Amino acid sequence: MPEIAWVPYGQRNKYPHMMPADVKIWEAYLRENPDSFDRVAYDVPVGEGTPLDTVVSPETGGDVNRLYQRKIDVVAQRANITFVIEIKPRASTAALGQARGITHFSGVNTASPGD
Repeated sequence: MPEIAWVPYGQRNKYPHMMPADVKIWEAYLRENPDSFDRVAYDVPVGEGTPLDTVVSPETGGDVNRLYQRKIDVVAQRANITFVIEIKPRASTAALGQARGITHFSGVNTASPGD
């Protein structure tokens, strides 16, 4: 997983790349669970992305790789436990598959409930 830009857990003015429906869900969770996590990071890139040959480079002030990587909505920590959180307005098998796939790309160790 890349270097993570952690922020304190709690309500913010903006959540990078979250759609309005996702923000509503996340803020409701924050209100109902104010002590769930110690810190969080938003829009965390994972995986390799698509290799591209472009004029965007660190020398020109950009990093095109980040644009094409998959992103985790929220990575949260409590003590030494890391949580990968994908926020969706509707539960579905596709959303579950996305969360499991993103977790795989992130390199976060996971355990099934009850392990």
